[in-house]
Amino acid sequence: MWYSYIEGNRSALYDSTFPFGPIQFRLGKDRHIAGFEKGVVGMCEGEERVIFIPAEAAFPDQVMPPTIGRLKRAWPIMRFVKANFTFETILRKVIKPTWQEKATKGVYVFAPFTVAVAVICYLLIKVAKAPDEKKVLKEQRLLKKKGQGKKLKKN
Repeated sequence: MWYSYIEGNRSALYDSTFPFGPIQFRLGKDRHIAGFEKGVVGMCEGEERVIFIPAEAAFPDQVMPPTIGRLKRAWPIMRFVKANFTFETILRKVIKPTWQEKATKGVYVFAPFTVAVAVICYLLIKVAKAPDEKKVLKEQRLLKKKGQGKKLKKN
């Protein structure tokens, strides 16, 4: 997907992927401004769409840091908190999830539950296989009475 970001009130191009190539992202990962993904839903390959996101929808009730520290130069974020967003987008290609991605989607949700059940089953089996202490003590007493207890210790 290619996009150009036009800063709301100034109508000036602020950011664009056209010089660098398209970006790739997945819907539902919440890595974009709120409202951007909603605007992209329903697009077809090759479709061009202008997505307008009002300031209230972009950063609802969030306190934004004044800059993004990882960038080489500080990128001021506070200026965007009250700015409207306009994205001109072109959807280049839709990549559908593979069967492996679909199959593992639910696995991560149920993995902790499955591990807990497996641990409980293991402990129950271990307890069931453990010899009864009373029986073991009884057998040891019988062996001592018969004199076999000493023979076992020597061997």
